[in-house]
Parts: sequence; structure tokens; C-alpha cells
Amino acid sequence: MKVFHNAGVEVDTAVDNTTTTYAIGLPPFGDEHCVVSDPKNPQPIVYGADGSDDDITTNIYSETYERTAQTVWHVQTGGKALTSVWLPQSVFQISGAAWEVASKRATPALPHDRTIPPQNIQINGKALGSDNIMYQKLPDNADIDVTPYVAGKDFYTFYVGASKHTLTSYTLHPALTDTNRTRLQVGVGEEVSVYLDPPLTMTFPESPAWYVSGGGIDATTGSTTTFTAASNACFAKVTVNVRDVWLNKNFTVLEPSGIDTVHTYKVSEYTNDFFHVGNSGAGMTIVVYVAPTDVSFYRVTMEEVGEDATNVWGYYTNNPPYDPYGNISHKGSTTPSNANGHGKGDDPFQVFSDNSWQHGAGILSWDNCAMGNFSPNPPDYPLWSSGGFTWNIPGAWKIGNGAWKTNMTPWNQTFTMQADGTVTIEKFGLSVTRSPSSP
Repeated sequence: MKVFHNAGVEVDTAVDNTTTTYAIGLPPFGDEHCVVSDPKNPQPIVYGADGSDDDITTNIYSETYERTAQTVWHVQTGGKALTSVWLPQSVFQISGAAWEVASKRATPALPHDRTIPPQNIQINGKALGSDNIMYQKLPDNADIDVTPYVAGKDFYTFYVGASKHTLTSYTLHPALTDTNRTRLQVGVGEEVSVYLDPPLTMTFPESPAWYVSGGGIDATTGSTTTFTAASNACFAKVTVNVRDVWLNKNFTVLEPSGIDTVHTYKVSEYTNDFFHVGNSGAGMTIVVYVAPTDVSFYRVTMEEVGEDATNVWGYYTNNPPYDPYGNISHKGSTTPSNANGHGKGDDPFQVFSDNSWQHGAGILSWDNCAMGNFSPNPPDYPLWSSGGFTWNIPGAWKIGNGAWKTNMTPWNQTFTMQADGTVTIEKFGLSVTRSPSSP
């Protein structure tokens, strides 16, 4: 509130021609705009010689009344003063009203003599709508003048109110190496809640309206929607429209690129629960993570594409490894009745929210690597000798019932046997070695 000038005076003249001056008190003020002048100069009162007043002969009452008042309202928008399309954006719902004051000498509580149409009221340079509301996109950490102004009116009182609604996003799952749920980099098919915080209620029938590119949304109106990222790498944008204000949330959608060998690790090695003393074989259980790990691929289905072995040499040239569900090829199924391969190639499995492969117990689990070349007794198994082979493995992935994509960086799994039956398996930079004499 700023009061620039407000003055009045009363002057009394006594019989001896001395004068007494009285200041007129400062009137109170409220939420108002006031620039008025209302001088008063009535005729002097001259007292007669009838003795009705033996002190004062003349009373001169004059008043110069100029009243200038302006209440000023500001909004502190909060947040940090940073400019980037990746940062949260906010819309402010600003409401206001104004009433003209007819009496120039009115003082608070000021009367609402005449309602001023909302379209004639401007706040921060923008007129109110017919519902006494307007919307503005305002920067963070700013001081904004939201005082209502009415052109051509000298004296009016007013009301103003404002609420901040920030466009916010929140992923359904944290990522392995980025637990920030407001991240704007997401995996294919990943779901993200996008909403105005706090919720925004508009004058019926208006409502926030949602639009999307690079994916889909489950709701087109209201204060919240769920964004589902596209099934391919792209830049995506979710937009909310609030009357004449548009706010955008921009996302980068990533596809599976290969295996994250930094986080992939070995859990255990097979012992005599599968291979016994005298058996040639080795196995290990590993936890495999799909890259990149700063997004979540929980809606991705994967498979290791089965191919025939390469670099086959020595023992394995004529003798496939003993595997109850397969042979030297990586092609096959986990179903024993259709066991024409190792049992993992070409068989789909799910990726978890932390981007690890689906895992469990036993030789048929996708996170197990094992091979057996059992003892040369009974005699239908030949004596051991040095040999080896490699599985070159393209990785394939898809979302739902979509087509398989094989654009991941491939990997391989190598098997080596020494002449004494010692077996080594290597995959993702991890290895296990076991001799037939091991427990």
C-alpha cells in the first residue's frame, strides 16, 4: 500500500484576529486504487454582535482534499531461476474482481457501488475472462505484480488471488542407475504419470486438455494423464493446454542397446547338485542387466536368438555336449518334447523393472550357463579330449505383440574343454571352470 498525498485543514479566526488551524486526519485505506480530488470551500461563518460567541468572530472552513492510494499485490513464484525446457513448468490461475467507488470521500470498508466487468480488469497486462479468471505461464523465482488495474477509473476497490500448478511427471518405476522418478529419459513402453500439481479445477465446462507425440496417453482431459512411451527410440512430448496457456513435458525414449556388463554379476557356481565327481561339466548362475540402466525396460520381452555354433573344434567336431534338452546348437526350446537345441535360444523371457533378466532356479533359467560332458562310462560316451565352440547370440526384443527387433549389440558364449574333461564357460566377461574331480 502506498499513500502519496492526503491532506485537509480547518482554520478558526478569533475576535482578536488570531487563527487556529486543525489538520484533518488521515483516512484509513484498503485494497484500492484511488486518485481523487474533492476540495471544499464553504462560505465563512461570521458571528454577529449579539454576543452569541464572545471568542470567535469568523470561522473559515476550507479543505483541500486530495487522496491518492494504491494497494500493490505481488506473487513470489518460488522455485529456481533456471531456464530449460527440461525443467518443471507452471501455470498460475489468477482470479480477480473490482468495484467502482462512487463517493470520492469514501473510506474503508469501501462500498461496492458498481461492479466492473471482468474483461475490463487487467492483471500483469492480461485481461480476466468472463469467469473473473485468467491463466499465465510464469517463470520460477520471479516477483510478479498481480495488482488489478482498470483503465479510466479513478476510485475502485478490488480482490486478487493466485494459485500455482506445476506440470510434473513421475515414472512408474525407478531405474537401476537413476532412481529419480521425475527423470525425462525413459525406456520404450515405459509408463509415466504426468499431472498438474496441485490439481487444477477450471470453470465448467473447461478442463485441462492433454496431447502427445511419441507415444500414447490414457486421458485427454483433467489434471492428470498417463504417458506410455513409444516402442521405438524417439523424442516425445506431452502437452497440457489450460485455456490459452500451453505447457510441455519433453521426454527422450531409448531402446535396449545391449548388455550392461558393469552391473551383470555371477551369483553362484554349480556344485554337486548337478555335476558329480567324475562328471565333466560346469555351470554358473548370473544376473544379467540390459543396457542402458538409467531407464526401465519392464515392459520389454527379450530372447536370445538361436544360431548354430561357430568355431567348433576338437572334441565337439564329432561329439555334441551332453545336455538333456539340447545339443551343440543354441537353437531350441525348454520343452523336453521339442528339445532340438540348448533350451534357451529362441525362447522369450521378461525383463524386470531394474532391467535384469527373468531369473529362477535350474538349468532352464535364462540366467544360468551350464554344459555337461559326462563320464566316458558307459562306453557310448567317448573319452574326453580338448575342444570348444562358440555361440554367437543376437539379442531380440519387443513390446507386447509387436515385431521382434534385433538392433541390440550381440554377445557370445564360449565353451572350452581340456583333455582331462575340465570345462570353462565364458559369457558377459564372467566365467566358470570345473574339473571332473571337483565336488
